[in-house]
Amino acid sequence: MFLERGLFPKKRQNLKWYMNNFVTRTITGTLLVGLIIASILVHPFFFAGLFSLFVVLAQYEFSEMVRPGGRGIRLWAALGSGALLFLVVFLNAWADVSLSALLLLVPLLLLLLVNELYARSEHPAQDVALSLMGLVYVAVPFSFLNYLLMPESGVFLPGQLLGFFVLLWTSDTAAYVFGVSFGKHRLFERISPRKSWEGLAGSFVCSLLMAMLISWYLDFPGLLHWMVVAVLIVSAGVLGDLFESLLKRTAGVKDSGTLLPGHGGFLDRFDSVLFAAPLVYVYVHFFVF
Repeated sequence: MFLERGLFPKKRQNLKWYMNNFVTRTITGTLLVGLIIASILVHPFFFAGLFSLFVVLAQYEFSEMVRPGGRGIRLWAALGSGALLFLVVFLNAWADVSLSALLLLVPLLLLLLVNELYARSEHPAQDVALSLMGLVYVAVPFSFLNYLLMPESGVFLPGQLLGFFVLLWTSDTAAYVFGVSFGKHRLFERISPRKSWEGLAGSFVCSLLMAMLISWYLDFPGLLHWMVVAVLIVSAGVLGDLFESLLKRTAGVKDSGTLLPGHGGFLDRFDSVLFAAPLVYVYVHFFVF
């Protein structure tokens, strides 16, 4: 059945290639998932260090995708701004450090503008806009993860953020398996020809089942909370995936990067997070805490 439905597509790769790729993806995915889980459970500083690195790498991939070859002050100012934004928000969530520390971003953002006086770019406004878009598209959504881990100063809830990622991984995996096995009706063929309504339906069903399982292990905030979070993650996640597909299609690339063997880049692995994290936080902020 799987051979017929395309789990091992004959026209593109043979079975040996698929198995090698599967092993590579499994090893890389296991290491990445292990790092994320460890950062959530071990200590907030481990989380801050790891995810600030993710912010920098994802922003770098975004920059390379939308403006290949862009280097120099513009790039470093943008990456520094993203890391600083994430770390300041982390300190605010962890120890209630004032968000006025975000004023430290002002020199870096001004540097982005001043740099264009000397860069001799043909499109200075576009270059600055793309740098700022990377900040808004990557660093800001990542920063909301801090408030899912620590919704109030001194309140450390690793189970809430871990549940978020478990639901996200469940959604992505189910969408892939159901889409490959049963997908016939395209979800958004113009942007992503391989995504299907069947994959989305499978994602919803499996995520809701996982939400029930999570609520069984975590008494707080309860079943209804996790069911709502599951719906938000699946809905926002597929939109985040589609938006990154749009960026890649516009840039003419298959993956956002090559840093994760078998998976592409960090932006490919976290595209769903970029849409889901802010939305879930808004829900948690207004209806849970």
